Amino acid sequence: MVLIGNNDQVYRINFSLGTFPGLHVVSEPITIQPCLPAARKYAVSCTTQCIRCPENAVCNGTSTLLVLPGFWRGSPTTMKIYPCVTVRSCNPNGPREVTECA
Repeated sequence: MVLIGNNDQVYRINFSLGTFPGLHVVSEPITIQPCLPAARKYAVSCTTQCIRCPENAVCNGTSTLLVLPGFWRGSPTTMKIYPCVTVRSCNPNGPREVTECA
């Protein structure tokens, strides 16, 4: 059996047998595998789509996207990444997911 589901979703399968109404079993949580190759793919939330990691970002095959130092994005859901305007507005401490300069 192959299940295809949306990224960032957890699924459960409900099993029941019509001739035995009291018999009802629910599976353990089923999570969607990350996009591969993970270092170069971004999983678009609530879709089955995997896309190339944008320039100036770090991806891990999930819907987490971190911007590189010296860049920022306006919200956690946008794919547009901008360079920081001034050096002092950028944080040199590594990739970030927040909307400030990384």
